[in-house]
Amino acid sequence: MSVKIRIKRGYFYLDIIQNRRHHWEALHLKASSNARSKREQMRIAEGFRAKRELQIAMGEWNFTDRISAQQKLVDYIEKIVGNKKRHSPMYNCLQWVKKSADGGHIQLQSATETWVRSFQEMLLESHLCESSVNKIIRCLKVVFNRAVREGILVRSPAMNIKMVKEPPREKDVLSPDDVVLMHSAETKSSLEAEVKRGFLFACYTGLRISDLQTLTWANIEKKKLSKYNHCTFWIKKQQVKTKGLVEIPISATALALIEPFDSPDSFVFKMLAVRTERVGNSILKRLAKRVGITKSISWHTARRTFATLELESGADPFTVQRLMGHKSIKMTGIYAKSNNIKSSAVMGLMNMIVESDSVPDKQLSTRQPEDYSGECP
Repeated sequence: MSVKIRIKRGYFYLDIIQNRRHHWEALHLKASSNARSKREQMRIAEGFRAKRELQIAMGEWNFTDRISAQQKLVDYIEKIVGNKKRHSPMYNCLQWVKKSADGGHIQLQSATETWVRSFQEMLLESHLCESSVNKIIRCLKVVFNRAVREGILVRSPAMNIKMVKEPPREKDVLSPDDVVLMHSAETKSSLEAEVKRGFLFACYTGLRISDLQTLTWANIEKKKLSKYNHCTFWIKKQQVKTKGLVEIPISATALALIEPFDSPDSFVFKMLAVRTERVGNSILKRLAKRVGITKSISWHTARRTFATLELESGADPFTVQRLMGHKSIKMTGIYAKSNNIKSSAVMGLMNMIVESDSVPDKQLSTRQPEDYSGECP
């Protein structure tokens, strides 16, 4: 077993050989061009190397950090949670661990597979749905795996715990008629109007709420029209969730939903940028109720609507994959399983132009940049 420091492509790595297997681990530390700074970075990297070597040795020889292993499970999870949001999965896991039979006061070294199974059974008896139970157990697995990496435990007591089988659920997707109804929804405040515009814009572009909140005018680029490009404006943005770069054409209908071009650094949806996802979801439910849409609606409904309607209208799955920013075509294929809408009754959202008289909301901007000279088909 050996652990050495390497610099590769300007970054520090640990070169590890363990059990005749060779792998690299990134330290996420960029090497400085300054010699003095680089020596300081090397000193820090050496600290990481020594700690990692000790962790591997403790695991190989079944040694553990006995002092850390005596801490309570609930205290260890609280350290991991830190300043995470109250509605994060790990925070939710912490709250349910506190509701366990021992309140999570069991020591890390005393946690067994039997304890984890009894905790899983307690969750199921609490009338949580299967997906919620699985989210909590996955977080618990992350906690124990981290304890193993830190040399606190030799193995995870949740290693052999299987996820609860989830029944197939069909998620609601809006039809083109539903999208038109959302256009006609009456708004009673500027925030409701922006939530409505953001949701409809997502229906035409497939953006996640996190990408809507961080979308700036610098992310909207103008391209020349050609035989291969029928859209003047495109979104070019790094996704918040996957960090992947996506390029999405903006149709004339979608362009009419956003405000006139502002400074490059300003947000396209200023009010959404400072609001939580939950606030927007509650507003979307009110808007849907006003126009008689009975489907369960949320921000992600817009993304599902975009993908499903495009696929069911005959769009190339690989093109939809690129527009959605999916790393795997299997993820895109999930949307093709929806049977809410029959293919023969669907037209792609990219081709659907909502007539101006069907959008009575005066708060809905229909202005376009002066240099707009084309539209998507």
